[in-house]
Amino acid sequence: MSQTDPYAQKAYWERAGREGYTNFMYSSGDVEEHVTRRMWSIAVDIGYRLGLDPQAHVLDLGCGDGAFANRMLAQHFRAVDGVDFAEAGVRRANAESPRPDIRFNVADLTQ
Repeated sequence: MSQTDPYAQKAYWERAGREGYTNFMYSSGDVEEHVTRRMWSIAVDIGYRLGLDPQAHVLDLGCGDGAFANRMLAQHFRAVDGVDFAEAGVRRANAESPRPDIRFNVADLTQ
């Protein structure tokens, strides 16, 4: 993937969104589970330390396929809005959303 070509980057993330980020980025589901659960737990802990509580409405910028929001943030916070520029990832995120207050939209944050 080209670090400077935004179209190559977009194609990479669109493919990851179609295939599922776990399948696309990790060779082992066990490795993915270990790495992501650890990072996700740290991120939620930081949120609590910054003053978020279970009634918080959080924003997930660069949400990808929504795995973090759907599988972790939804367990800890009242509402989540996710934003990503990969349409395939956002489609997957919305399809797997556990409830109506966990939602995702396509947007290019650089624009």
